[in-house]
Amino acid sequence: MTSKKILDLFEECKQYDPVTFFKRMGYRFQNEKTRAHSTYFTLMSQARISAEWDAYAKIMADQWDKQRADGTVANFWGRLPKNSSDKLARAQEDQAIFNVKRLYKRDNAMSKILDQGLLETARSNVAASSLSKKSGKPTDVSISVPSAKGLANRATQEAGQTKIDNMAGTPKPSTPAGTFSTGKHKMNACTAEEPWRPLTFAFMDIMDGKDVAAFPEPVPGMNRERALLFDHAVTSLKQYQDQDVQDKNVVLVKDAQVAMSFIFNTMSERACHHFEKFQEKELVETAKASSVIDGFDQHMCSTILKKYAPRLANCNVQKLMATLIIDRGSIFDKYSYQERLPASVELENKVLQILIIICEHILRPPFGKSSPSESDCLHVWMSIFSVMVDKLTIHTGERVLGSSRIMRKQQSAEFGDISESDPKVDMLFVYNGVEISNVKFKNPGSTERDLAIQNRENVRLARCIQEAHAALGVPDPSVLMADVAGFVGVIYQVGPLKGIAVTGETAHATVSLPLTRATLMAFLEDNSLAIIWNYVSRLEAQGQSVSDAKELHELALEKAKLERVKRGRDQSSHDSPQATVQIRFQDDVILTPSKKRVKILTIAHMKDLGESFPPPSPSYRDSL
Repeated sequence: MTSKKILDLFEECKQYDPVTFFKRMGYRFQNEKTRAHSTYFTLMSQARISAEWDAYAKIMADQWDKQRADGTVANFWGRLPKNSSDKLARAQEDQAIFNVKRLYKRDNAMSKILDQGLLETARSNVAASSLSKKSGKPTDVSISVPSAKGLANRATQEAGQTKIDNMAGTPKPSTPAGTFSTGKHKMNACTAEEPWRPLTFAFMDIMDGKDVAAFPEPVPGMNRERALLFDHAVTSLKQYQDQDVQDKNVVLVKDAQVAMSFIFNTMSERACHHFEKFQEKELVETAKASSVIDGFDQHMCSTILKKYAPRLANCNVQKLMATLIIDRGSIFDKYSYQERLPASVELENKVLQILIIICEHILRPPFGKSSPSESDCLHVWMSIFSVMVDKLTIHTGERVLGSSRIMRKQQSAEFGDISESDPKVDMLFVYNGVEISNVKFKNPGSTERDLAIQNRENVRLARCIQEAHAALGVPDPSVLMADVAGFVGVIYQVGPLKGIAVTGETAHATVSLPLTRATLMAFLEDNSLAIIWNYVSRLEAQGQSVSDAKELHELALEKAKLERVKRGRDQSSHDSPQATVQIRFQDDVILTPSKKRVKILTIAHMKDLGESFPPPSPSYRDSL
């Protein structure tokens, strides 16, 4: 970027206030890779003093063009005018410091500035110069660089780093903006002291191919379980970073993302070993036991299935299918005078219907003799689930998980534009407009690595659904999910435990759908259908409770709206119930950003100013 280009832009944008100017600047030159530019944007937009752009445009352009960290920045700050401008919205000091720290590891120029102690000294010199100007006394604005030891001590003091072994004591009380009810415990959005944000930025750097020399560490007072998850995430990222490019194991990244979502995934052997390494074997067993649902592998449908096992032993699938059709016809003939079948008979009717569908797929598979695709498998499972559901609706295809939007919106403001789209689901169960569960599918014969990635991704989607239910006021929300590879699947639960979320199997067995006569015989004798049926029944019950909570929540919002009108307040009042249920994801990274980062100033932010901006260029989209 040349000085002339900068001056032209200053001239073009001089009618804007500084905040708007920097946002336009960030958009106009978002493809410029010179990192010093973003440094100066942040420094200027967060300054507590302002400049009249016409008079000082050339000073800024010249110093910008030099792109030197030492001396230039100090002079730049020192030569700014001391008069305040009504156009500049004064940023809060803590927000300014946060923005500076955010660029520390991502911006070389900022790193140099902080390392040499120029930033704080320059700001103090500006303040001193302003005071001397008022008093008529000259002042020296030269920079005194602190010692490396002093800077290291200060950095260590600010970070508050410590090892997990030193985390003795009671966690510090906090009152975050949103809480997640977990019975005796509260899953609070973690306090500002917990270093999840620095870990997130370290994660971003690793995904961008950068080497992270120093990772943040747990701080004193952290919840023991959270600290272990934090350390598990760091360990996984370190292992991934140390691997050769051709041997990178993406599962390590997925494990780190799950841990950063406050989830202890007992279905991950790596996570269990990490907890056991810190003498938390009892916690591992407790987490696994809390996920198991008593009687989840038992259902009355098993009794009906077992009646047909001897019949299949003496005939082929086609004859069994004919028997099933006759038996189902007898049921309707017997109760033809009734509008609806009795509940006990309705179950038998549905079991027979499912067996007929299975026999049809065995005799005439829709995918023929070729290996079934992911869509083929989904179609078969869909035909089984559709018989079981009552009030639930099932949605397939490229559908976005709506529960993730509140997280995406918050993270876009926190971390910048991190994704063009929300995560997709394969088979979503919805009750009265509320998302309840998702089944994620993979092709038969998928590798163990693919299945592990599938599980980690679906677990994090479960956390989104869990948080969405909590936002509606559902106490102790737990979510059932399923991972399917071909015609074999596992059903598991994501629920609260000791201030975190834990994931584990609901029953000590996998489920399967038969494709041959032999597997059909096994299906009639095992408990696969019982587990699947209990899964759907449980979703129906959960859906009703969540739907009730949603209706009460919406009623409370409407009442509060009228109350504000009566008191003469507008809808942006801070005492709105909407504000009380808004969850704070500033540190609890439910959907850890994994795309390549772009400028923190996003198009969405600029549109909030009421300005009209052109769409992003193709190269900008490619950088995401």
